[in-house]
Amino acid sequence: MNSREYVAGRRPLMLARGLCKTYLRKKGASVDVLKGLDLELMAGESVAILGQSGVGKSTLLHLLGGLDRPTGGGVEFQGRDLSALGDTELSRWRNAHVGFVFQFHHLLPEFNALENVMMPGLIGRHSFGPARKRAAELLDSVDLAPRERHRIGELSGGEQQRVAVARALYMKPDILLADEPTGNLDERTARKVHQLLDRLNKDTSLTTVVVTHNPELASMMGRQLSMVDGVIAPYDKEGS
Repeated sequence: MNSREYVAGRRPLMLARGLCKTYLRKKGASVDVLKGLDLELMAGESVAILGQSGVGKSTLLHLLGGLDRPTGGGVEFQGRDLSALGDTELSRWRNAHVGFVFQFHHLLPEFNALENVMMPGLIGRHSFGPARKRAAELLDSVDLAPRERHRIGELSGGEQQRVAVARALYMKPDILLADEPTGNLDERTARKVHQLLDRLNKDTSLTTVVVTHNPELASMMGRQLSMVDGVIAPYDKEGS
């Protein structure tokens, strides 16, 4: 398969078909969160997914990113069926192709900003020198070069989230999945993170999928979708 077909937008970079996810509760009860969801993502596009709490937006990101497995349907990446991968192979795929940014940054407080961004490379057994250089470049790209030696607790909430974005970019992913990335930030700080995500998508053609309640962030994405009753629906701005 010619990878240029994905970059040129002739084929979906990622394709979800009939995606279902059921969670089992106590006493045998079950909850159907995703109910045959379909979604196509093209290389380089930016997509916002909106919806009420509890409709499965985070579940969808976890399935797209290989953090969880569906109970029905499947996800393809560049034509590759992710359900056919074993756990180890799926983990390797995820580390190579997907960057995650969560509402809570999940940074390591005992390390400074530079060390946190280096962590994916060190885990992947990259040499220390190149890992440090790559991390420094990424912090510079998110306007945090002067703060690289600061520990996480010494950074503001917006700075912490920008460190998390830099860390997510370390492995040069094909797709960035962001789950309420500004949900814990004040309006002014959130706007800076919004602008960063928008700039990254436009400057690097990084495919970006953002789950958000924030209409401002959603409006910066190239496409807006809603999740309703376990499936994807067109986004109705007036009815949101």
